[in-house]
Amino acid sequence: MKLLEDKRFYVYVYLDTRKSGKYKYGEYEFDYEPFYIGKGLDKQYIRHMKEIKDERIKTYKTNKIRKILKLGFHPDIIKVKTFLTEKQAFSLEKLLIMLIGRSCLNMGPLTNIHKGGCGGRMPPHIIEIIRQKKIGQRHSIATIKRMSESHKGILHGPMSSNHKQKLSVSMASMWEDEEYRTKTIKGIRMVDKSGKNHPMFGKNHSLKSRKKMSDSKLGKTTSDKQKETARKMMIERNPNYKDISLDEIKRQLELTFTYEQFARNLGMTRQGLMYKLERKIGVYKYNDVKKYFRENELDE
Repeated sequence: MKLLEDKRFYVYVYLDTRKSGKYKYGEYEFDYEPFYIGKGLDKQYIRHMKEIKDERIKTYKTNKIRKILKLGFHPDIIKVKTFLTEKQAFSLEKLLIMLIGRSCLNMGPLTNIHKGGCGGRMPPHIIEIIRQKKIGQRHSIATIKRMSESHKGILHGPMSSNHKQKLSVSMASMWEDEEYRTKTIKGIRMVDKSGKNHPMFGKNHSLKSRKKMSDSKLGKTTSDKQKETARKMMIERNPNYKDISLDEIKRQLELTFTYEQFARNLGMTRQGLMYKLERKIGVYKYNDVKKYFRENELDE
């Protein structure tokens, strides 16, 4: 027997009761100016009225609802059409948004940020419009404080394992997009964080921070594959990287008497040379390096 289609969906509209009149869009007519179109299921149409109670939610839609209430009015919420399949509801939602027009595109009064029919996912061009509008804006001190507290787990509490898993899956799917991955890597490489540009320049981690970093690494090991990948990335990102041969190291070692001069002649820092020597020959102290070359004579 063929299963009946799920027709529990509907399309609803929020009306601004401050602005009465005859607002006609195709075959649809409203007594007040519409400012939001949505597709719903069960009591989903009233969730926006609950959102306004959370001061952290400050979207164009919620701000408009708050303003209407502040002036002593109340939004009129109407179900435009009921007993629809989800596909039919998406189609009608998209049609109404197109007929009425969105404010973000300067084409109408709707506070919707997408064209509908996609379950709330913002299309790239709308994201770009919102991004452009936010350029140059600065958060207030109060907002910065709330954001800080939310990240510390004071307002929202720590993330659940389920939440972490969802974030992990989401980020993994984004990283599979070659265009996104290339753009992200390119952006990272373009940022100069050397010297005074580094956020920790002239600063030291507190003992508490050091303890946290140490504890987070306990019991963890880095595989050879991870080490090799990290090495290749550092080579790509560092324009000053030099792969110096053992012959050159031996030649400069014979011409110098101090580690500083030894490193300077090779065009490296003392610390950088010590790290490279330890990776290449297993020792890095000046006398140990000399001893290594005496015991392991290289062919000229």
